[in-house]
Amino acid sequence: MARSSDALKGLEYKQAGSFAIVGSDSVSEYAPKGDCEPLEPVADLRFALIATSQRVRSVRSKARAGEPLRIGTSYPKTAGAVLASVGVNAVMDERTIVSGGVESLPWQPERGVDALFELVQSGESLRQNRLEIVADGLALVSLVKVTKNYQ
Repeated sequence: MARSSDALKGLEYKQAGSFAIVGSDSVSEYAPKGDCEPLEPVADLRFALIATSQRVRSVRSKARAGEPLRIGTSYPKTAGAVLASVGVNAVMDERTIVSGGVESLPWQPERGVDALFELVQSGESLRQNRLEIVADGLALVSLVKVTKNYQ
């Protein structure tokens, strides 16, 4: 068992088998070179726009007005595309793009994050981190079989 990004890199560099089962979120983010076959949806796994309880109203207001929102995420390509499709002016840079642990970003003022774009399933980790969903179900996640043919 490997992280999705590692499994896709392994396929590309012939360090793994001939296929990997990963989430569609990883396929969107890492753009694997190979054939992609959609499989089953992952129960309730979806992307959402998230903010601290104190910032929910401000984030909604900025989004409606088309003002820039600094977005913390581990999925910058997906966030950019999905948020643009719903009219959110998302801004991301090296201070807001991380490789995990995005729930802590709103509590780090030096990062200047207005909201998060992250995967949500039950919402339990959001509650534990005093975060709320601003916009839910922005993109659903399903399993994908990525096959690499080494001929």
